[in-house]
Amino acid sequence: MLSNLGDFIYQKRQAKNWSQRKLADFSGFSYTVIQKIESGKARNLTLETLRGIANALEVPIESLLRASEGINPEAYSESSLKTIKTLIVQMELNEIKEVHDYLHKTMWETLIKKERQKV
Repeated sequence: MLSNLGDFIYQKRQAKNWSQRKLADFSGFSYTVIQKIESGKARNLTLETLRGIANALEVPIESLLRASEGINPEAYSESSLKTIKTLIVQMELNEIKEVHDYLHKTMWETLIKKERQKV
């Protein structure tokens, strides 16, 4: 799983023409940490680490979380996003709130579960 995260970070870093050392400087983490993440050898990454890297690369942290789960962060096609937008526009406000609450709850449950698995 983490190799997908490493690949994603590598691609974003290369797009900026940055070395691993430059990403380390901008993210506030060591060169060794960046090297381990990109090679898929890092274990027990924290949200703080992902947030620092996401901020340095100027990508949403959600992209890194999706990549760490083996999901292509850029897999959402424009047509599928347009379909979702169309559906949301047709919803009543209370339905949108229910979807929001569900997604928010699910996101936090997933993050808490991951943190507990590290212990």
